[in-house]
Amino acid sequence: MKKNKPPEFVPSVSDYVSTFREIKGQMIDNQFRMLKTHYNSYCYITAATDLAMAMEYSGAGGAKLQYGKLGSMVSNALGLGSLGVITLALMTPPENYAIHEWLWLMR
Repeated sequence: MKKNKPPEFVPSVSDYVSTFREIKGQMIDNQFRMLKTHYNSYCYITAATDLAMAMEYSGAGGAKLQYGKLGSMVSNALGLGSLGVITLALMTPPENYAIHEWLWLMR
């Protein structure tokens, strides 16, 4: 069985705060609104369709694209390369759950 290695660097809350301050001027309004929506979600858990509905997008693709771009901005600012959504959220697959999409738990 393959064991996952723990990440070598996990950003702290203060790392995230300073990074968001640094990239604030680069974020578009919907990215900032998605971040706030995710933060205000129950137990900090959301899904792409929830963010899409909050932004009034026609589907989850737009939310995945914009939240992924925001995640890459954050990871690049942290010096981690372009990592996408995983910089913002731990992801739980839909297997064995009532919901049929990935759940995103805010880091």
